Amino acid sequence: MKTDRVRLREDSLSPEDATGPDLEALKIAKAKQDISHQELDKWIAAAIAELSDRERAA
Repeated sequence: MKTDRVRLREDSLSPEDATGPDLEALKIAKAKQDISHQELDKWIAAAIAELSDRERAA
């Protein structure tokens, strides 16, 4: 499984100081993280709905 972490150079203190490829890697990692969180939110909502349906049926 790929990680969503990107290793920053030691001399890079802020995204403005990062070189082009490093900044691009950060943007890609952030986008992947956002998608992952959206998928997790959908899964949690579906699980809650399923459990709610089971409680109503009982």
